[in-house]
Amino acid sequence: DLDNNSSCACSARVLQAYALFEMKNGNQVFSLMLMKRAVDMDERLKPVLEWWQFREARSKSASYSLRFQPRPYRQSHLNSNT
Repeated sequence: DLDNNSSCACSARVLQAYALFEMKNGNQVFSLMLMKRAVDMDERLKPVLEWWQFREARSKSASYSLRFQPRPYRQSHLNSNT
């Protein structure tokens, strides 16, 4: 199982590098998603999420998800006789 943990940590570092690349190219929300996945694989990378770029991406991510939530379907449309 030691090899599995080692490869997981290695994969997490690759995801971290990809996340930093995406952040540099302006893809903040996607970068945050990648970095969260990397942290899931290796908790030692968690401090990176406190960098200002990722804090800013979290605020953008929150406002993005609030703006693009699906609207609830109104039942009254189904009961319309017109």
